[in-house]
Amino acid sequence: MVSTRLSQQDLDSIEQAVQKAEASTRGEIVAVILPRSQSYRWVPFFLSGFMAVLATALVILPLEWSPSPWGPSLEALVMIQLTGALLGAVLSQIPGVRRFVIPRLQLDAAVEKQAQAEFARQGVMNTNDRCGVLLLVSLFEHRVHLVADRGIHSVVEAGYWSEETSRLAAEIRSTHHLRDAIVHSIERLGVLLAEKFPRTADTVDELSNRPRLS
Repeated sequence: MVSTRLSQQDLDSIEQAVQKAEASTRGEIVAVILPRSQSYRWVPFFLSGFMAVLATALVILPLEWSPSPWGPSLEALVMIQLTGALLGAVLSQIPGVRRFVIPRLQLDAAVEKQAQAEFARQGVMNTNDRCGVLLLVSLFEHRVHLVADRGIHSVVEAGYWSEETSRLAAEIRSTHHLRDAIVHSIERLGVLLAEKFPRTADTVDELSNRPRLS
């Protein structure tokens, strides 16, 4: 099982990986690890409503098939609905249940939108040679996203980014630690950037190498 907890030592390892990767390139790599990309506030309301309806149906439907004069009173029916709604609210706090309810396309879109926002917020779009890369891991969604600046897109095939994203996601699922997958991806990005944007005598480190947490 993959551990999503990052210790101080893990953060130091990621920072060192970025520093080492950038030692041979003008490119900048910024790693961002977020607990989630969106709040999905609608999920508790949806699950509460769904469970209230389901609880009601489980009581009412058998009476339709086998009529009985001893059906639940209005007060009992309200209590059943409230119990179902409460159960739905509790279930919505379980990450796996919450994630199951949210459409995959919405999860994808939320992470992509957050990655674009972080790309601007962290200053990756402001490097001198426009050769910065943002690596975002969104823990709740179980998704990763890479955003490269336009200088890199001009010399790197678009297919590379989808391949690296898939490779990083697969490593996160299979490795025993989130840190290892992130470090390996940073190392691969460093090789690419060193080839396309080799370091020069006047190269300076424009952005902090420390991974960003929110």
